[in-house]
Amino acid sequence: MNIVVTKSAACGAALLVGVLGATAADAQEYRATFAYFASIADYQEPAAQAFKDYVEIATDGDIEISLTTVEALGGNEREVMDQMRLGELQFMTPNAGGLAGAFPSAQVWNLPFLFAGRHVAWSLFQDRDYIARVTEQVQADTNGQLRFLGAGENSVRHLYTTRGPIRVPGDMAEHNIKIRTMQAPMHQAVWAALDADAVVALPAAERYTSLQTGLIDATEGGLNSAWNAGLLEVAQYVSLTAHMYDVTAYIVNNEFFEGLPEAYQRVIEEGVALATNVQNAYALVEDNKALARIIESGATVVEPNAAERAIWREMAEPVGNDFVGDVADADFIQATRDAIARIEENFYAQ
Repeated sequence: MNIVVTKSAACGAALLVGVLGATAADAQEYRATFAYFASIADYQEPAAQAFKDYVEIATDGDIEISLTTVEALGGNEREVMDQMRLGELQFMTPNAGGLAGAFPSAQVWNLPFLFAGRHVAWSLFQDRDYIARVTEQVQADTNGQLRFLGAGENSVRHLYTTRGPIRVPGDMAEHNIKIRTMQAPMHQAVWAALDADAVVALPAAERYTSLQTGLIDATEGGLNSAWNAGLLEVAQYVSLTAHMYDVTAYIVNNEFFEGLPEAYQRVIEEGVALATNVQNAYALVEDNKALARIIESGATVVEPNAAERAIWREMAEPVGNDFVGDVADADFIQATRDAIARIEENFYAQ
C-alpha cells in the first residue's frame, strides 16, 4: 500500500508547490516503487528515470519514486504482477504476455503483422481515447485493482537462424528449422503454421546454448536483445520479418492512483506519456545500432520484399486471429482494430 505522511507547514505560511499550486499545509507525501525490466534496460531504464524525474519535480517531491527491476523482485513477471494487485508494488511495466495473466485481451497487441509500422503502434498507445478503452477493460478484468496508463516499445521481432537464408516460410521447411519461441501459446501456434519443423518453448536465457548445441536452429525476437545476448555468434542468418510487435505496458495499482489528488493523477499520466516517448526513441536507436553491428559482424541479413512479406502474413494472421479470438474480448479486439485503422488513415492522409 502507499505510505502517506503529512508535511508540517513552515510558520503556517501558504507556499506554492511546483506547478500545481498546492500549499505546504495541504501537501502530502506519497512513496511508490516502480519496477522495470533489467533485460531491456537500454531503453526501459532511461524511460523509468524520466518518469521518476518528471513526477518528483512536478510535485515538488510530494511523490517519491523508487526504481527497481522486476528481476530484483523475483523475476517471475506474473508473481510480481500479483504484488501489484495486492498493493505491495505501485508501478510496473509488464510485456503483453505478462500482462495477459491479468488482462487476457492484451494478447491482441501481439497479433502477427498487426501494425504497418512502429509509428502506428507508438500512436496507438498514446491515443487518449484508446488508453481510456484499455483502462476500462483492465479494471473490469482485475476487479478494479490495476489501471493501464500507456505502453512503450519492447521489440519489433525478427528471425535468427543457424541455417538459411530464410526469405519465406517455405524456406523453414526446406532447412528443417526447429525454432525457439517465448513460452506463449499463440507464438507457438503461429510458428507451427509457418512451416517450422518443430517449435520449442524455452526461457530467453537458454537461447544461446540451445542454438550452439543444435537443440534449436532458430529463435525470434528484437534485434537489440539478440545482439546483447550474443546470439549472432551462433546464428548467422537474420531475416527481418517484423512479424510481431511487443510492448511494455505501464500499469499502476489503482488504489494507489485513486488515493492521489486529481492534480497528481494528471502528473502521473503526463509522466507516463513522457516515459513512453523516451522508451520508443531509445528502442529505435538501440535497434538501429544493433542492426549495424549485426551487419558489420558478417551475418547474412535478408529483408523479405512486399510479395514475400505477404506470404508470411497470409499464413500467420489466421492462426493469430483464431487464438486471440478465443481468449480476448471481441469488442476490445474490434476497438483496437478500429483505432489502428483511424491512425493509419490519418497518417497517410497527411
